[in-house]
This record gives sequence, C-alpha cells and structure tokens, in this order.
Amino acid sequence: MDFIIVEVTKYSYTRVTVSGSFDETSLQSIHDSIVTMSGHLTSVKFLVDISKIDVRMDLSKPMAVINTVPKLILQRIQKLAVLYSITYEANAFIAEAAMVNRGLNAKFFLDESLAVEWLKGGASGV
Repeated sequence: MDFIIVEVTKYSYTRVTVSGSFDETSLQSIHDSIVTMSGHLTSVKFLVDISKIDVRMDLSKPMAVINTVPKLILQRIQKLAVLYSITYEANAFIAEAAMVNRGLNAKFFLDESLAVEWLKGGASGV
C-alpha cells in the first residue's frame, strides 16, 4: 500500500492519495502518519483519494479508526472530501453517514472536479 500527502496551496486543501491493497495494517499506518503530520499542515480542507485501492477489510474497521483520531484534529477539519470508486458506493454511503455522525463535514464523490468544487465552497456531494 502506498499513500502520498500533498498540500495544494492554490485551493487551500491537502490531498491524500492512497493506492494498492488496503487492510487494517495500512489503515493504521495512514492514520498514524496523518495524525503526526497534522501539526505541520496549514489547511483545514482535505481531499482523500481512495479510488484506486483494493479494500480487504470489514466495513467497521475504518469507522473504528476514525473514532481514534484525536478530537483536536477532527475539530481542525473544516471539510473532508473523499474520492471513491463506484464499486464501493454502498460502503461510501455508510462511511459518509458515520463520519457526519462523528461531527465531520464529510462528503464522498465519484468525480474529482465536484469534490474540489465542494471544497472550494460550491457544489454538493453525492
């Protein structure tokens, strides 16, 4: 599993791109890296691209990890856009609801341009 974190200053958001096999170990690794790096980021908007991953875990695991993100970090997130593949649409719907219930302003998108537009303050999500 690979992931890249890039701060996009033009639109004031941080892009996290995840690819490869995605299991509980890689999920924890991403979580730890983002928590560690969050103190160095200036943006409060995030685009997480998980459209090219091969998910090999039960749906409850990502929600359990989200619940371990410190409240201080969650409070810094103004908007969280997640770009996903159509094959995970049912999971995306459940994950978005769980994130919103956790207090995150999160939306899941199939189209990157719509996700960026939403982060910039425009269009609504899926």
